[in-house]
Amino acid sequence: MQIYRLENAIQTYAWGSKTAIADLLGQPSPAEKPQAELWMGTHPKGPSMVIADGDRIPLQQLIDQQPVDILGNDVAMRFGNTLPYLFKVLAAARPLSIQAHPSKHQAVEGFSRENREGKALAAPDRNYRDDNHKPEVICALTPFWGLNGFRSAAAVVDLLAPVCPQLLEDAFEDLKNRQGGGVRKFFKAMMTLSADKRQAAAQEVLDKANPWADRSPVYRWMVQLARAYPADMGVLSPALLNLRGGLTPKHVDVPELLRVVKFVETSVKIIDAGPVRPAESGYDCPAEEFSLTVIRTTKGQPYFSPSKRSVEMLLCTAGEGRLDDGGQGEILTVKKGDSFLVPAGLDPYAIRGNVALYKAAVPLPRQ
Repeated sequence: MQIYRLENAIQTYAWGSKTAIADLLGQPSPAEKPQAELWMGTHPKGPSMVIADGDRIPLQQLIDQQPVDILGNDVAMRFGNTLPYLFKVLAAARPLSIQAHPSKHQAVEGFSRENREGKALAAPDRNYRDDNHKPEVICALTPFWGLNGFRSAAAVVDLLAPVCPQLLEDAFEDLKNRQGGGVRKFFKAMMTLSADKRQAAAQEVLDKANPWADRSPVYRWMVQLARAYPADMGVLSPALLNLRGGLTPKHVDVPELLRVVKFVETSVKIIDAGPVRPAESGYDCPAEEFSLTVIRTTKGQPYFSPSKRSVEMLLCTAGEGRLDDGGQGEILTVKKGDSFLVPAGLDPYAIRGNVALYKAAVPLPRQ
């Protein structure tokens, strides 16, 4: 067994940055096209390539050749000889779309339903391109703003009061008076405005939010979102959600969105990294498919891996160091932008130097 270097796919979505991923990888910056996401994994739209004995092969091909050695026996059995996560770097120069991720049951049912309907996987009106529920952990490498979970109805009313467009006044009055439907009813009214009315309503939000922009990030983000998406009612999202439907030029299936979304008041859960072992800290997450940790080494504090592990992916975000490749006696240099696949069957390995790496793995079952 050996540690493999990876070459990864870059997705050139319109909202991406021309500098962030290029700078991370040490490539010419600014790039010619926006670079939105760096993908590390086996996704068919952008699989990682493994560098093995001078050859480049798709990561899934390597897994197919030796699934237990690469993934580990438990992961290979539980996830059908596949890597169950996609490790990403996101670089947003413009706001990303608001998304509602289905439960696993909803994802399986929705994917099967659209297959029966004969919708092509690449169809623009396709909602479910696979049967995964897509739990996520976002770790900010640079300053980052996100919207997550619905505010209380009372908080929504307070924040909407100065900026609610006239076209939504009836729904807003119902929300204020605590009449049936609450936030869900207002959200539905907002999302089902006709195209011509959306443009007028979004412009009204922009005009009303502008004087408030210096007082609160809620209104400042309304202004920025309205300028980026001038005909999208997602511009009201900062008032509804704890500071992603809407804010996208892509297809939005409002009935399916309303079916999947849980209109439940929640608070934002910020996950602080806690100690795992010397030089490694982890972000607590209930997902069975992945875990995320960060390894920070110094000359006086190297990292030593546990002997029992699942498959791991490493991404270096800062510094320089080296990987001591298990029992092979091989040393790999590590610098910012490098990424590696560490097979489960590899002997314990070490990381030395002044370096920071993020590690994606699959949690092992508790004994």
